[in-house]
Amino acid sequence: STGNAPQRSRKIRMKRSLVAYASGSEDEEATPTADPHRLETSPAAHGGCTAKVARVASTEAAAVPRGAAVIDLDAYSADESDEEGEPLSLSRRFPHVQGNWPSHVIITVRQYEQLRALACRLAAWVRAATAGSYAARACPSIHASLSRPLVLRAHQIAPFEALLRREFAAIHRFSTRLTGIRVFVNEECSRAFMALQCAASPRLTAAIDAVDKAASAFSLPTFYAARETHVSLLSWPLRDVPDGARDCAEESLEDQELVDAAIRAEHGPACAAAVAAIEGRLALPALWSAATQYCQRHRVPLELEVDDAVLRAGNKVFRIALA
Repeated sequence: STGNAPQRSRKIRMKRSLVAYASGSEDEEATPTADPHRLETSPAAHGGCTAKVARVASTEAAAVPRGAAVIDLDAYSADESDEEGEPLSLSRRFPHVQGNWPSHVIITVRQYEQLRALACRLAAWVRAATAGSYAARACPSIHASLSRPLVLRAHQIAPFEALLRREFAAIHRFSTRLTGIRVFVNEECSRAFMALQCAASPRLTAAIDAVDKAASAFSLPTFYAARETHVSLLSWPLRDVPDGARDCAEESLEDQELVDAAIRAEHGPACAAAVAAIEGRLALPALWSAATQYCQRHRVPLELEVDDAVLRAGNKVFRIALA
């Protein structure tokens, strides 16, 4: 990249949440985890999401608008592909380069199975409400992101993990409420995502700051200015990624940000139209009310208990405890 690339990338820094699909180097063995339901390490389970922008709606209150139909999510059952966690068809955000490890720092969820059951029913409702035109499926991994997608070289993984451990050792365990349903559309306008919004809190902010500090120390991109932390539950395709959309992608993360900005500028109007269409079609306030009622009936906590963070580096997984 050119000498003024960092300055240019700062000017175009994204202002929306982003979670990316990536897979790791194939020449290492995966590190097993104690609880496979809370954290999946296969490439297909890496987030289930591409770069997410274009907020559709935030539904903080569970009140149903007058005249809105009442939704009973228990009336909708998951189909076989939902139950099996059918892998989503996702594109790599970064080109595969030998020695590069696509990485991500996340919060896992204790109520993974319960939220997955909710996601399957929401997906079934979306399919029914749109007569199948939104082919929604539950995301194969359910978590909240604390970082952008990152790329680490093999020799950087251990020191990056050690720095994260030092930073998180100063943050006490905390909880954050899930306060509403949000819908996002990715930059290429190829996929929509339905998510649960995480309430902002000082310790959640401190956790993101800790990851940002570690990322900055390795000249990696920090989190987004609009820290819209969320837990994606389901996703559906809108259309194919435009031909050649990422032909100009470079190995450099700074160049990648410039590519992102170009794609956003090119496809922004289409994304806005997709947002308006989804917002007009899905009754999000009524759906949030239905989700809260479902969670009350099935005793699903609408709160994340955060006692650790997880660093995924390719197929390696590191749990990092909070104080």
